[in-house]
Amino acid sequence: MAIKAPKRKRNTVGLTPMEEQVVLVLTDERLTLASLAEKTGIARTTLDRIVERLERQGWLTKVTAGKRTLWTRVCPENHFEQFLDMMNHLFADQSRKYLRDQSNESVTFHEGLDTLLDIHKRLTTADESRGKRIRIMQPVQSAYQSVTKTAVEEHCDINKTISKNDVIIDGVLPESYYKTLKQDLGKEWLASFEGRSTQTAFLPEEFMVFESELIIFDGTVYFINWFDETALEIHDPRMVPMVLQMFSFMQKAGKKVDLNEHIRGLLGKRQK
Repeated sequence: MAIKAPKRKRNTVGLTPMEEQVVLVLTDERLTLASLAEKTGIARTTLDRIVERLERQGWLTKVTAGKRTLWTRVCPENHFEQFLDMMNHLFADQSRKYLRDQSNESVTFHEGLDTLLDIHKRLTTADESRGKRIRIMQPVQSAYQSVTKTAVEEHCDINKTISKNDVIIDGVLPESYYKTLKQDLGKEWLASFEGRSTQTAFLPEEFMVFESELIIFDGTVYFINWFDETALEIHDPRMVPMVLQMFSFMQKAGKKVDLNEHIRGLLGKRQK
């Protein structure tokens, strides 16, 4: 007997309705393809193509149970520690050499300050960003380094252009982010964030101790290390959804805040 996809909402951004149904069913169960077809009501030939595509994109994985092959969802929760470890060691000396050697059509390793600045310009390029949703995860030390590599005034201009272009920023930041940086960068820098369309989540400091930052555009992921002036660009259709899942998991795990209200409070302005 076919069932409808569960009503509870999980992070299945970018999937078709049928793909979403398969992912949601396999979130809580391990099933053979025959059982999955029975539960979803999707024709087996169509289901075979869906499962193959979802496995290639990193949503599903298969496990062996005796002579049976079972399918299940790859849950980002299971890889939380691995993700944090990767953020801490991504640009270590040995990793950097490996990434440089492995650059190809799916993954590109960038070096040099000019390249990092070009990546940041994508945040304000109208054709790239206007009305788009961009996801950013940035620890305090990375934000501070990005400003010291240029100038506070330039970052203020970037923030104002983001608001002007109606860019939606999904941010995952440490709890002390704005309060700490305000002390070093000043009220003008802080005020430049006002009026931004954003969904911001704060995580405890202990989860944001890595040096690299993460920026996710449509179809492209950047890991940026301002300390070493290096960046890893990923546009592999199998890897981007996995990073997006992890970002969304961390965003949901964080404390949701009204960023404009938070900034007005730090500036000593009356709350609206």
